[in-house]
Amino acid sequence: MTTMKRMKLKPLLVALSASAILLTSTVSLAKDGDHQHHRGGHASHQKHASGHDLKRMTKFLQLTDQQQQQIKDIFAQVKLNREANKDSHQASKKSFHESMNTILNAETFDEGAFIDLHNQKQAELLEAALTKAKTQHAMLQVLDDEQKLKWQKMKRKAKHKGKH
Repeated sequence: MTTMKRMKLKPLLVALSASAILLTSTVSLAKDGDHQHHRGGHASHQKHASGHDLKRMTKFLQLTDQQQQQIKDIFAQVKLNREANKDSHQASKKSFHESMNTILNAETFDEGAFIDLHNQKQAELLEAALTKAKTQHAMLQVLDDEQKLKWQKMKRKAKHKGKH
């Protein structure tokens, strides 16, 4: 292969490598693959997580009946919001994958389109992180100071074990 051809291929290979890395990191951050829904992964876990989490929290933090109800209400609201946005989330995910396929299958790589697509995806991931943070904040407002300390200790311990 001539030096000139290698010089032209190098930027393309770098761009494709970068797109593969970004796509992989975006998908792993989202943690919401359709294949998990069919195998009972993420989606079935979410159906039972709030009940399991509430039982575990009640036991560990010694929640009062009133606190249990408040946290249960928070979890119920999150579930309603998630279900209300389910169709738009799926449509957005499908659109992302179609756009990515279009970019990757094009005769020439469109770096601008790729960056725009990933900026859009990052905005969606930010929205999900914001929702999670708001939920945790609302839940922490229900706890007293001693329970908050126990909660933080439990979260640190779980983080060290590799759980989130």
